[in-house]
Amino acid sequence: MILGRVFHAVIRDPLAQVFVLVARYPAAQEDPPLAGGAGRPDGSFEVETHVFTGSATLLVIVRNDGFAEALRRVEVMAGRCLTLADVVTIRSRRR
Repeated sequence: MILGRVFHAVIRDPLAQVFVLVARYPAAQEDPPLAGGAGRPDGSFEVETHVFTGSATLLVIVRNDGFAEALRRVEVMAGRCLTLADVVTIRSRRR
């Protein structure tokens, strides 16, 4: 499981309405995301990862309409919960 929180990069307020995908890294273009989920109103999210043994390198993709996509590469050990230590931030797209 991967836990985290999304904030606006400039004003530092939590961002609701985010969508988080988790994909294998590196991945072939045809590989589908492994898991996904919507963020909560307080900007937090919780995504259940697929079952694996050992450790896996995964890409966390954060999307929100009107904002640039944010990417984080993380290493997850099987059976462990990972909380992103750094705050995932995304900036507004320039118009």
